[in-house]
Amino acid sequence: MRKAILTILTAASALTAQAYDYPYLAFQTSDGTTTTVSVESLKLTISDGQLVATNGDGSTTFTLTELSQMYFTAEATDAIKEVDSKTLDDAEISIYDLQGRLVPASQLKRGIYVVKTSTGTRKISVK
Repeated sequence: MRKAILTILTAASALTAQAYDYPYLAFQTSDGTTTTVSVESLKLTISDGQLVATNGDGSTTFTLTELSQMYFTAEATDAIKEVDSKTLDDAEISIYDLQGRLVPASQLKRGIYVVKTSTGTRKISVK
């Protein structure tokens, strides 16, 4: 009996240690957009059909019916990337602020925005 308990405790500690190898939790929505958040000090709450992920960087809210996957990852998939004008030279372009509001390109002010095109979704920084 002691041997069985020791084996179970060893297996459980190995599984727990594996979770610490991944510094990000990724959320993928039904439209294919993936957002990652740092797991450090992460708190997840669910209320009124919304999942709120809160950590030291702030809060991110997801509608539960739009979530298709949630998984741990070693890399931040939504990091700010360099974007050239050719990438954004697209007929279908939507620009959103970090609160999820649609912003006309002519009204961009200094800040971070999410740009959705037919080729993908990117974060941009306007300086």
